[in-house]
Amino acid sequence: MRVVTDKHREVVRHFRTIELEDGPTVDVGEGPTASYFPGTLIVADRLKQEWVGDAEPLTVLVSGPYVGGRGDTQTRDRYEIRYRAVDGYPDWIKNIL
Repeated sequence: MRVVTDKHREVVRHFRTIELEDGPTVDVGEGPTASYFPGTLIVADRLKQEWVGDAEPLTVLVSGPYVGGRGDTQTRDRYEIRYRAVDGYPDWIKNIL
């Protein structure tokens, strides 16, 4: 018996979290990745990114507390929306990144 191939690969995973003070009010019901009713508003206080190796991050996850709007009967403390680089980030995210 002999070894024909022996491969090893290392992948570095990066995590980035940005916390905001007095962040913008964001409608988590708008955009291509929205999963809430339009008009559900949060104050963005955290942005998260993940990526592997030397690649650029493909998404930004924005989260924050609910502040009102159409989802007045919502019971969650925090809401989130994922923005994809392929769809383009809103200007306020571009200014932070």
